[in-house]
Amino acid sequence: MQTMECTTGPAMGLQGQGHVHAVDCPPFGAMAMQPMPTLDGFGASQAELEAIADQLRARTLLSTNDIADAMRGLSSADQQRLAAILLVKGTSLTLVEGALANLVPIRERFSPGVQLAFGLLATASMAASAYHGYKRNRSIGWAFVWGFFGGVFPVITPVIAVAQGFGKRK
Repeated sequence: MQTMECTTGPAMGLQGQGHVHAVDCPPFGAMAMQPMPTLDGFGASQAELEAIADQLRARTLLSTNDIADAMRGLSSADQQRLAAILLVKGTSLTLVEGALANLVPIRERFSPGVQLAFGLLATASMAASAYHGYKRNRSIGWAFVWGFFGGVFPVITPVIAVAQGFGKRK
């Protein structure tokens, strides 16, 4: 990912309030801020965060993805500060909470036990579905197809296999 410095101006809706470090300077004004050293320490200054908040609030259809994109390059402390600024300026709590939730990777949303259980379920479903696909059609190709769908859809694929008569020919 290439980082460049963009000068703010009327085109970005910030009326020349200094320099903003943006990732690839997105064409439609979606800001992805990078942490930078300032007088406040390593991170965005209060003025920079308020400028981002004002730019976001100026959008006609603000979404959680817009807010999450603006927060993505910030440190977690700056993300919380920007969230607080947006709430003070009247942004919906639902939008801000949704944006903060979007920043958490999906793998971190579930405990390791849940991840292990889902992995075991998907593996068992893949094996059973592949067995059904081979036995039903006497074809390795169909075994791969059924196995793939058994791994991707670990609940519905075995249910369909049982409804067809698990492992029985057509």
